[in-house]
This record gives sequence, C-alpha cells and structure tokens, in this order.
Amino acid sequence: MKRGIILVGAGNWGRSWLPFIQESQGWELAALVSRGGENLKMAREKFSIPAEKCVATLDDALKGPAEVVLITAPHQYHVPMAVEAMRAGRHALIEKPLSDDFDAARQLVEFAERSAQKAWVVQNFRFRPGLWRLHRSIAAGTLGRLQSIRLLFRIGSKKKAGAPPQEWRRAQWSFLLNEIIIHHFDMARFVAGQDAEWVWCHGWKPSWITTDGPEAASATVGFRGGAVLEFSGRCKALCGPATKFDGQWIVETDRGAASYNGDTVEWDGADGESAELLDDAGFPGFDRGGVLNDLTAALDGRPTAALPTARDNLRSFAMVCAAIRSVKERRRVELAEFL
Repeated sequence: MKRGIILVGAGNWGRSWLPFIQESQGWELAALVSRGGENLKMAREKFSIPAEKCVATLDDALKGPAEVVLITAPHQYHVPMAVEAMRAGRHALIEKPLSDDFDAARQLVEFAERSAQKAWVVQNFRFRPGLWRLHRSIAAGTLGRLQSIRLLFRIGSKKKAGAPPQEWRRAQWSFLLNEIIIHHFDMARFVAGQDAEWVWCHGWKPSWITTDGPEAASATVGFRGGAVLEFSGRCKALCGPATKFDGQWIVETDRGAASYNGDTVEWDGADGESAELLDDAGFPGFDRGGVLNDLTAALDGRPTAALPTARDNLRSFAMVCAAIRSVKERRRVELAEFL
C-alpha cells in the first residue's frame, strides 16, 4: 500500500515533484495545496490531478489522510507550515533552504526533536551517483585523506538578468547566497563528512544585477577535519562557459585528485599511491526519486543514505548564514556564532 503525501505549492518547483511522486513505488499524492490560478491549472492538466485532491490551504489538506507534508512554498513559509503539519500528526519534508531566518530554523529543529513527528530537508543534489561515489570513497578512506575541495559554479545566459517575477524573490538580499549556495555547501559537507568551523566570503555585484546583495561570490570554508573548501560562484553570469548546476569539482586527497562535473567522476592517482574510487553501491536513487526512497527508509526505521534531518541540515544552513555575515561584515565568521 502506498503512503500519502501532501504537496504544498504548484509553482515550477512544486510541479516538478509530481512526476517523481507519480512514478514512485511507495508514494501517492494525497492532496495538492495551491492558491489556484495558472499554476494549479497547469499541474492538473499535465498530471491529471482530480479536483477533489486540490485544496486552497494546508489546513484543508490536513483534514484528509497522509503521512507526510512536502513543503515547496516560498522560504518564509517553511517553518510555520512544517510546525502546522507536525502539530497535526504529520511528518514534514521541507525544500531547501530550511528557512529564510536562522533563529526560526533552529526553533523548528528544537520543535521537531520534542515532537513524535520528524522533519527532513530536501537536498536533492546529494542524490547523484557521482557525488555518492565520492562520498562513499572519502568515508571509507579508499582515496586517502581529504585535503581540499575546489568547486566552480557558473550559470548565466546571453541576456542580462532582470528582476525575478516573484515578489518574495525580489525581496531577497541575494539569489546566490540566500537560495543557491546552500546546494554547494551541503554537497561539500556530505562529501567531506566534516562540519564547517569557519567561513570567509567575499561577494560582489555585476553592473546589471538588480538585487541588493551580490550575485557573484568567492568563499573559503575550513572544516573541522582539516579539509578546506574553495568555492567560486556566479548565478547570473553574462555569456561565457557555464557549469552544470552541481558545479565542477576537484577533490584533492593525499593520494591524488578526483574530478566531478555533475555526471561522471574520475580519479587521477599520484605515482606510487594506492587508491580506489568505489562504485555506487547503496545509492538511494536519482534526485527526488532518491529522496522519496530515503524518506521511506526513515519512516520504516531503516538507515537513510543521504536524506538530512532538519538538525543535520541546520549545520549546512549555518554555513550560508555565516557566508552572508562574512560578506556584510568583511571578516572571517566562526560557525560557533550560529551553532
């Protein structure tokens, strides 16, 4: 018997979840929460969603059966909706970022840990076979001791970026730092198997950018195990080469270096050094399909492969908040200021 999931949000990203839910062996859509309009119309037509499964509020959806509420609403609604779901006896699966406010995110984590219900955060870029191989190999020590991660991210177009259409996105300080960099920081934590100690970040604005904050940034992150992340990112570049959303990676150890481009991962070993890049055994599945598989494991009481709890993801979100503070205050920021 399939488990029921309530999907909150019928915008672009909310709709992108629907094929994963429909193709899942273990999940089915219990309700779609949407304010209506063109987004809901497109979702219903493309995915043949009956009218009786479409409701206007989360409160309405919670009157029906479902185990999990998947929240894809704007960031400022993540915490209140997750709390509402857990108070109603449902688990919460929250899209990244966990919140737009660190104190609110920490309060959610504490609420979840007092509750019988649980909260997880979607970090779908963990669910890539190449990244999984790096994570597995570093954790097992088959590539040697991790030294550094060099991560380049560059997305743009030939047309200068204008203001985003959504009002809540226009109100963000920086699309790159408030919304995008959480992917790369979280992936780096996942691969390294280490938590960050400090962040030093410099950000700047190309002349065509309309947000208040930077859309280009260079960040250095020091991890507790001694590894260092060097991140360089542009999310609204003009022309030139682009990376995949995963970015381009060079992962250096004391035995050689691995390269990863979002698809394939390759190993280049140093002369005389023994190392092995492990296969993708144990990989939970691609993207949001893997998220749902890991969620099933969690609810069944089995170990998860990559799905972060809200508590775990708070440590990635703290890296983002530290980077923002570093840009604004022009200094190195210790993670202890947040955690």
